[in-house]
Amino acid sequence: MVAGAIAGVIGGSITFPLDTIKTRLQNNAKGEYQGIVDVIRKTYAREGVRGFYKGLPAVMVGITPEKAIKLGGTCQSYKSSFLALESARGQSVVRRETGGEWTRTITLLQRSISDH
Repeated sequence: MVAGAIAGVIGGSITFPLDTIKTRLQNNAKGEYQGIVDVIRKTYAREGVRGFYKGLPAVMVGITPEKAIKLGGTCQSYKSSFLALESARGQSVVRRETGGEWTRTITLLQRSISDH
């Protein structure tokens, strides 16, 4: 879940400026902006880099738990699938060891996929 939260914060921080630009264009009733490049120029000139991140903390309050839950659920789903495959085959699919065991793991996964 922590990894999901971190991914959400990083992803949100990267895409937030694009969302800011989009929102300013959508609210362009007065004709203040002529296009995307104009929004970028004017926002940077008036507010600097911070202008592209206005409202980010409020968005992070929602994104962080949402992404944590999504990734946590996805990981749990994969874990359940692997454990079910292990019990059905009577073989260990997930190994803690490194080295040659990864080859065995991939081979077992490929066989299980081709069997279905």
